[in-house]
Amino acid sequence: MRLRTLIFLLILFLCCITSVAAQDVPDSVFEAAVRAAKGAKPGLGASSDFKWQRLNPTKLSNLDCPLVQGLDLGREVTPYAVSLTYPDGVYIVHVSADGTLAQPCDPKFGALVASTPAPPSGCQLAAASQPTFRIAPDASTAVLGGEVMVNGIAYAIGRTDTKDWYQTRNNANQIGWVSAKEVTINGNAACDPLPITGAQNIDYVTGTCFITAAQDFSNVRQKPDANAPVLSLLYENIYFQVYATTTDGQWLFINPGWVADRVTEKYGECSSLQVNNDLVGVIPGTPTPTPAVAMTSTPFMTSIPTMTFTPVATATALPAAFTCPTDFKGFLAPRITLGAATARVGTGGSPNRLRAEPTVTALQVGQAQPGRTLDKVLSGAACNGTFVWWFVEIDGVQGWTAESDSTDAGTYFLEPVGAVPTIATAVPTVVIGAATAAPTAVMVQPTGGSGLLQTMTFERPEPIRDLRFAPDNTLLTLVQRSLYASKQDVAAAPGSSLAENIIALDTTVDRLYALDAAGTLHVYALNTLTEVTKDAMSLGGAVDTPTFSVNSDGRYFLTVGCNDTACKSGKIDLWDIATGKVIRSQPAHQGQPYGAAFTPDDKRIVSWGKDGVQVWDTQTGQFVFAQVGTTVAAPALPSDLPIMYTAVCDEPKTETTCGHVGIAMTSLETQVGSVLIEPATSSIPTVLVISIDNKWLALAVQDGTIFVYNMDAGGNTPAQTFVSGMVISSLAFNADAKQLAAGSTTGTAQVWGIPQP
Repeated sequence: MRLRTLIFLLILFLCCITSVAAQDVPDSVFEAAVRAAKGAKPGLGASSDFKWQRLNPTKLSNLDCPLVQGLDLGREVTPYAVSLTYPDGVYIVHVSADGTLAQPCDPKFGALVASTPAPPSGCQLAAASQPTFRIAPDASTAVLGGEVMVNGIAYAIGRTDTKDWYQTRNNANQIGWVSAKEVTINGNAACDPLPITGAQNIDYVTGTCFITAAQDFSNVRQKPDANAPVLSLLYENIYFQVYATTTDGQWLFINPGWVADRVTEKYGECSSLQVNNDLVGVIPGTPTPTPAVAMTSTPFMTSIPTMTFTPVATATALPAAFTCPTDFKGFLAPRITLGAATARVGTGGSPNRLRAEPTVTALQVGQAQPGRTLDKVLSGAACNGTFVWWFVEIDGVQGWTAESDSTDAGTYFLEPVGAVPTIATAVPTVVIGAATAAPTAVMVQPTGGSGLLQTMTFERPEPIRDLRFAPDNTLLTLVQRSLYASKQDVAAAPGSSLAENIIALDTTVDRLYALDAAGTLHVYALNTLTEVTKDAMSLGGAVDTPTFSVNSDGRYFLTVGCNDTACKSGKIDLWDIATGKVIRSQPAHQGQPYGAAFTPDDKRIVSWGKDGVQVWDTQTGQFVFAQVGTTVAAPALPSDLPIMYTAVCDEPKTETTCGHVGIAMTSLETQVGSVLIEPATSSIPTVLVISIDNKWLALAVQDGTIFVYNMDAGGNTPAQTFVSGMVISSLAFNADAKQLAAGSTTGTAQVWGIPQP
């Protein structure tokens, strides 16, 4: 009886192991199984449980499912039979270890469709003739031979950090390398995320040793220890270059960590690897988690060196808590400064980690070895905990790294190269330019007086994206992509089309700037609306931005966009108008920002998006502070005061209503803000503008009401309330603040007269 009981308990224990063991397979296997199941039988819903069984390796695309006919993959993969539990039963799906192939394999799915062999990646290599196929990414290494191209096409499975070489297979299924000079790369969006399986890294003596997982997958760990954290997985058939080994030869260091030798297969020369037991984490040359796009830059004024600025997709705006005290009280005073090759990692210590944010808990995106000089120090300083952080670049990788730790007696991890700067010069402050005096012009007096003066309906019922007044009260209206110039003296006429295909407008005191979808910047004299010379105004390609902002002297402008293909993070690009080149590209906001603008004194950049308002230093691109909340309307920036007004929607209840609406005033210097005005409405704010003389503030809300406030009078009562009967998408005061133009989402513009006190 006791024996039976023990057998029963053993069987029960084994069953439990099978269920718990589901945690031992890559998440991608389960996710691929669920996607395939839902694709084969829509409406299955969520799986409440799953189990798996590892199958024998196969070369067929049916992944060992006997219900369908498979095709030859040209390589061997290890499939898993995944059993998904749904309310109406258990469904079986076969999935390859790396999750790239999935085959429904259960009669309950109905008629089954055979899985088709998928290429190892979407990175396509094309060539008219067979390129030289080498054992390693170096022109001096041995030639493997064989045919790589099938009908002129091959697919890459890896690349070097410099993108000079791509890893692929020949017709004998051997793994090797072709030079980028001998092939044409199609689909950079698919090629950039390829694993960095080989790199000519100056920190290491590189050889020709490559490894892959001996079966299905192997763990890549932070240190050469079976108990160290797992950084990623090494899958079968993908070969990574080996950079070092431990003294006992039991562990191999690849990008991004350590793999146990016993679970690998090798090719190449692996007998003379460098011995280094102390490497940690990821090596320089690793790309950021979301592939970045390199931006070639030009010098910004005279204090920032020429640089290539690559945005880090994982970096987000820093909370105000990361701003350093003026005197660095509680922290070690910085010894390094911005620029190229201005700092290096101290010798004799550990590698300096690069992180996505200035905190020890943030994702590690790279590291710099002791004694290495950083390529660039791009931004900083930031203070968090006991550490002073800088945003740096090394070997194409960007991230935040700690300069010092004030714990105990204090420790510096970075040391300056060249002269040691003072605190005052660690982050230089440079005024880009000052606004020139406004041109003398005869202003046309308002027609009518107060109230509605004019209504104009344009050809197409499309959103009016922007409105501006010229000095003579000509109304400049951007209707979708058509720019109109409308004289108020012409009775209710929409005016003549000044330009087509325009996506964003801005004005300075004497210029009108219009950016078109093709990436050409048109510049007009604002008093005559005649286009001035536009030499070197082409930006070299299309630019997709909802707004752009020109600084006060017309030398620079801002656009916003996405920082990754999925647009999970946004960016702000700073351009040089003279050259049409990007000076700096910096990450900002979750998702694409709604817009960005220079403050009137050009010292700061204010951006806004679904996660609120963010403020940046113009010269360095350093984050200053954020105002978190629901943001639709752009902030209003007075012309001679370091403050901003923002429309606040607290506790949004529906798509059109808020729990509370307010207009907040925030100091750009002290970062202290408070609600200044509380309009009598629950409708969501859509547009907020301030007049040039800072006297009048206008707020439009979703229900079409426009509240106009006299800021000199103070108080919370609007001087005038206009009922437009439209959903307002844009507002603009004229130069003497006696008129307010309002544009709707359906192509109608109104001009209202402001009652004067």
